[in-house]
Amino acid sequence: MIAAYMWKTDSMKITTQSDIARIVGVSRITVHRALNGKGSVDPDTLMKIRKAADKYGYHPNAMARAICSRQSPIVSVALLNSFVSGAELTNIPYFEVLMGIDSALRSRRGIMFLAGMTNDRNNASRLFSENWTDRAIVVGSIPEKMLQDLKRLCTRIVFVETNDWLEFDCIRRDEEHAGRLLARKLMESEPEGVLGWIDNPAGSGRRTHFNAKENRHGFAKEVQQAGRKVAFLEIARGGTVLSNDDGKMNVLHENDSYLTARDDAAVNEFLKTCTGIGSGDMVLVNCFRLKSAKLGKSAGTDYSLGCCNDSTMASQFLPDLGRVGFDRFLLGSTAVEMLMDSDAPTASRKLRGEWIPGATMRGGR
Repeated sequence: MIAAYMWKTDSMKITTQSDIARIVGVSRITVHRALNGKGSVDPDTLMKIRKAADKYGYHPNAMARAICSRQSPIVSVALLNSFVSGAELTNIPYFEVLMGIDSALRSRRGIMFLAGMTNDRNNASRLFSENWTDRAIVVGSIPEKMLQDLKRLCTRIVFVETNDWLEFDCIRRDEEHAGRLLARKLMESEPEGVLGWIDNPAGSGRRTHFNAKENRHGFAKEVQQAGRKVAFLEIARGGTVLSNDDGKMNVLHENDSYLTARDDAAVNEFLKTCTGIGSGDMVLVNCFRLKSAKLGKSAGTDYSLGCCNDSTMASQFLPDLGRVGFDRFLLGSTAVEMLMDSDAPTASRKLRGEWIPGATMRGGR
């Protein structure tokens, strides 16, 4: 994380509204009205005040404003950074959400703080122990104990991209719609044949996340409602599992990596069965794409390949992948809107993604 500190030395004086009033030759209340857009101020005086504020580096004091309004401008954000132990922030999609939160708070003169939570309640962040904030945004799922501490310390919490879905104060991607949208696009590219779905194994932690469950459900439901069949290929670090719509599974082998040479038979069988293939996991999509290319089958030429997910990683490393794109910045800014624009609980929302055509879909659809 990046920490910002503010200090004051003998050679650095913080400009106040009283200083601006003295420079321009007006009252402090006139400066207050001009800089906060409250009340009527003569246009010429308003221009002089703003020029003086810019020249002398005046910045509003958020804490002073909070004392006057009796409302803290600080919103705490809780998230887990579980990808790489000790890293500052490795989850790029979460970073996009944080950028949306920060932007929306700044437009409302608020402040975002990433506050530390520990197992020791007596050693909690001073943001909570000294009542600097009573509102929080939770990004992703966090441990139950941490959640209970937040509920004890905060009067309002908005949940972003968490597994638990409540009637109020939750916002996340509409992943079932994303699965359905991908299925429709694959059926447009491949009017005939079985459609395939690549997934993590049923017992893995990734399959318990809401997006994995809703992607798969939406995809299968859309295909089956169109009178077509779905086949499943489950890829794990421990091996590959094949299954059909009847639910039967066949464990082919065990190994310790994604799609090694021992997976050739499984991938070949899947490619023979399916004309269009989708997934909610970009890593699995890319692994399958690379393996099929080594076997002489090209996505976009021999079959269509698409994904229900999108992030900065896809734009940088898989720009030609046909996929459902989500605006995670909008997720963050909407969470702030729900938290700050109403004192009462706000009805939960799901944001729908849009289709991004790519060369991995036959016909470039």
